[in-house]
Amino acid sequence: MEDYLQNLKRVNPYVKHIINEIRRNFDGGLYFGSDQGFHIAVGESIGKYPNGELIAYGGFGTQDDSAVDREFVLNKLFKKGYDNFPHNTLFMPKYNKTYTVDSKNNLYELNSSTTFMGDALYLCRCSHYNLPKRDDKEYRTSLESKHFFDLMIKTVYKEYGCDKPEILDDLRQIGAIELEIINEKDLQIALKFLQTYFTGRKFLSSVSTKKYNDLFSKFKFE
Repeated sequence: MEDYLQNLKRVNPYVKHIINEIRRNFDGGLYFGSDQGFHIAVGESIGKYPNGELIAYGGFGTQDDSAVDREFVLNKLFKKGYDNFPHNTLFMPKYNKTYTVDSKNNLYELNSSTTFMGDALYLCRCSHYNLPKRDDKEYRTSLESKHFFDLMIKTVYKEYGCDKPEILDDLRQIGAIELEIINEKDLQIALKFLQTYFTGRKFLSSVSTKKYNDLFSKFKFE
């Protein structure tokens, strides 16, 4: 939690607000687990990793002396030592476009964390950007979000008014969504997206446990 709270100081006030709203809604019975970023899941708020179905991993601020920015996330989505890691595309709904890194020759030079102030939250399909499972078998569930993240992509595409259908042709390839928030207008769009996603019929119908369904239906992003 200490790393998480320190990292909140490394993003602008708009990004900090959206992260605080996510945490506020998940507090009180739903899983919100923090390190330098955070996991959100359909499950109880206990343990280091989700013991329920992962919705997304949130990355922001800085990590390992590097700025968590577009270049950092794209490098993470090209997973070294995993030749066929399928989730190697970053979706940027604000700009109606995607970037894909499919070769180590296309990796980016990382930017220093010194004086960095982040202007984006990255919602990711896999834990810590590119860890779809734990090898030690300690946790009961996958650390890869599947249908919940696919629905997130479709929802953000619609709420941001994107108009390139090819973006949705292979949902599984998208491993992260960039929510760039640099002003009040960006913030309101991001809040509306989250409200629509978590309280929408398709998401709630995918949450089979009534207890959790009731909690999600009361979410309010302000």
